[in-house]
Amino acid sequence: MRIVHISDLHFGPLYDAEVGESLLLCLGDLKAKTLVVSGDMTQRATRSQFIDARAWLNRAAQLVDNIVICPGNHDIPMFRVWERAFSPFDLYQEFIHPDLDQIFHGEDATIVSLNSVRPWSRLVQGKLSRKQFLLTAEGFKKSNNDKVHVLVFHHPLITFQKQDHHPGLDVPWQEISGGERVDLVLTGHLHDSEVHLMHDEATGKPMLL
Repeated sequence: MRIVHISDLHFGPLYDAEVGESLLLCLGDLKAKTLVVSGDMTQRATRSQFIDARAWLNRAAQLVDNIVICPGNHDIPMFRVWERAFSPFDLYQEFIHPDLDQIFHGEDATIVSLNSVRPWSRLVQGKLSRKQFLLTAEGFKKSNNDKVHVLVFHHPLITFQKQDHHPGLDVPWQEISGGERVDLVLTGHLHDSEVHLMHDEATGKPMLL
């Protein structure tokens, strides 16, 4: 099993085309089965930015068998207040994926991808609901024990470096899976790469963040 995780491409003024092209080359070289994208495909959630993001994902889809993706806080309108109030995810669902939460059962892994974006509250910090906890538990419960259990959302559970502007999710993270095993948690948002080994108190198993 080989999973490639990327995040925060930010199509728009901040998008680095050289990085985007290099990522596609790496996908081809790595021959991964699954690409996981943990949000922020766009910078300001405009139609043109989503069109560009969709074009990149279409190219990536030629190189992997599966793409699992979730929205980030930049994938909803920030300043278009009417859209943010009444249809914050419409463009994301039109161009990226119709489902904001996903359960993917692969040959070697079960991946649960959750929408941690809340348009009006905790936009920067993120939030998960009890309904999403139940969805996660259901997804992993239906998975074979020999599969890797992967949890994906945009906002980080914990910030290990001081981040006044990007605090971790305000969520009892041991409860997210309802006691089901979680092996790997993939997030984005911080524009920094970190790997941490944690102890999942709910299951007594090690877990990579």
